[in-house]
Parts: sequence; structure tokens; C-alpha cells
Amino acid sequence: MAFCVNLTKIALGCCLMAATFVAVTAHADDDSLKGDGGQVRLLFSPFGTNSYPPFVMRKFALDKKHGFDLQLVPGLTDQARIAVLQAGGADLATLDWAQIIRLRGQGLNLVAIGPLLRWGADFILVPADSNAKNLGDLKGKRLGLSSKFAINYIAARTVAKNIYHVDLEAETEIHEGAMPLLAGLLEQHQLDASEIFNSVAPELLVSGKMKALYKMSDIVHQMGLADTPYLQYAARPEFVKSSPANARAFIAAYWDAFHILQTNDDVWLEKGRELKQSEKAAIEFRAAARSDLWEKYGPTTKEDIKKVVAELLKAGGAEILGFSQVPDDFMTSEFQQ
Repeated sequence: MAFCVNLTKIALGCCLMAATFVAVTAHADDDSLKGDGGQVRLLFSPFGTNSYPPFVMRKFALDKKHGFDLQLVPGLTDQARIAVLQAGGADLATLDWAQIIRLRGQGLNLVAIGPLLRWGADFILVPADSNAKNLGDLKGKRLGLSSKFAINYIAARTVAKNIYHVDLEAETEIHEGAMPLLAGLLEQHQLDASEIFNSVAPELLVSGKMKALYKMSDIVHQMGLADTPYLQYAARPEFVKSSPANARAFIAAYWDAFHILQTNDDVWLEKGRELKQSEKAAIEFRAAARSDLWEKYGPTTKEDIKKVVAELLKAGGAEILGFSQVPDDFMTSEFQQ
């Protein structure tokens, strides 16, 4: 009897494993999700959450599975990544939707073809001994930013101006830089506060040296704004026109990577070690990031982003946001098939 029970358990386990395998690999059976074998050059930040999906794609050869050759192009700062895009040095890049819209207004007609990360995943950190309680307390302080044009700063500046009557642009000393530099300056007390990516913040928090002034979602919700995918995969128009099969195959590979990240604990620890995360920080990051990763555009995603923009325009104006309207074709669900 015990032998029969064990066989039943084994059979059930095999069924569950098979179901998981089918869920992860279902896209491979669809010929429309096969690329043409060519390169897809992905521009990304090697220190952010956006580095995890390409790590998984490479580790599990998901690009080969979906018929394209993934080439990674690291860019340490927003400014560097934008310069590479403008020079035609990449096909895809991870950018936030405000950057995508702003660049379109400057003649670089990028189109978002898939989401990556929920808005609000990042942090504003201060030293553990800081007396700062809110954005208003940063008046006269030194503030670190990945970019003054990033949507995180735009939202923080809007809240600071409208709720705390402080203009961060004029009344703080702003330092822009790559994330490792900002984290180091914060630890050395050369910054009083800094935007910190959600992949970097856990190590600083578990060390006890830093505390969170805000998780960016606090600011998003303080403004009454809807959740939207913050980082997105933005494609150059030449790429989607000349290689639509590779664009579709890349999104399929991302879906597979998404599901692996949701179910495989070890891959987070492996990538965390690459980023010099302690195991404790990697585990805390894994728990938070899984809920912040965004798999697909929903039926209301574009309209939600337009509503967010409308609220930001009312609160801060086009001067802060960098544009006054959202072009309808700045994103597409065409490659989500």
C-alpha cells in the first residue's frame, strides 16, 4: 500500500512539473513568437531590477529558444543610455514612460512594446541618523538622483512643491550619477538623501546605515495616482519596422523570464551575488520585486498612464514634466501575442 501511495505522489508531482513546464514554454510552440535569428541589442542598467530579466534570458538561453541572439549593451546612467539610443547603438532600451514620451518630442520616435516594472518600486533613502521626515525637510540639503528627467524625481518634485511648498530644483543641491556612486556618497554622508533603485536599497537598509524616507509608491499613492508600468521596453522605430518577429520573440522571452523569476528562488540569489548583495538583502529584494515586476499591458494601461500624466500636468505643469500631452502611439500591444 505504501508503495502505491508513493507512486501516486510521484505521479502527481510529475503532473505538476509538467504543468509548470508547459506554462513556461507554451510560447515556444507558436511560430509567430520565433525570431529571425538576428541580434537584438538591449540597452539596460547593470545595477537595476531591469538587469534581472536579461540575466535570466541568458542563463536559460531564452533568446535561442525564441530564435534571436540577445546582445546586452550596459549603460550606467540615463544620460548615457539615451546617448547610445540616439546614436543607434541599441534596438531596445529600458526607459520610463516619461522619458519615452519626452524623447519622442525630441525626434527620437521610440515606441514602448512591453512593460517591466511597476511605478513606485524605488526608494528615497536617508542616513539612519537623519532628522528628515518628508520631502519638505530636504530644503537646503544635498539630493542624489539618477536623472532630473526621471519620472521618480518629477513626482517627488511635484509633491514637494504642492504639499510642502519646497522647490527641490531650486532649493536643494542636486547630484546626478550612476547608482553605485549615489549609494557610496550616501554612505559617506556626502549626500543627505538620494533616490536609490529597488535592487540597491535592500543592502543599505539591512545594514542599518540607511532608512527609507519614502518608497516611491508612497508618493504615487499620496498623489492618488493609479499603478502603471514605470520602466518599459522602448524600441527604436527602425527595429520594430525591420524586425517585427524579433520584437515579438523578445517579448515572449521576457514572459518566460518573468515566470522563472516568479517561481525560481535561487536565480535571485545568484544574480544578487553578482550585484554584491548579501543573502539577506537578496531575499528581501526578491520578495518585493516579484510583486513589482509587470508581465503584460492590461486593457487600461495606456489610459491609466494618460490619467497619471493629466494629474502631473495639473500638479506640476509641462515645464516640470517636459511635455504637455501623451501621443497615442507611444506604446503598443502589437507584440503581446
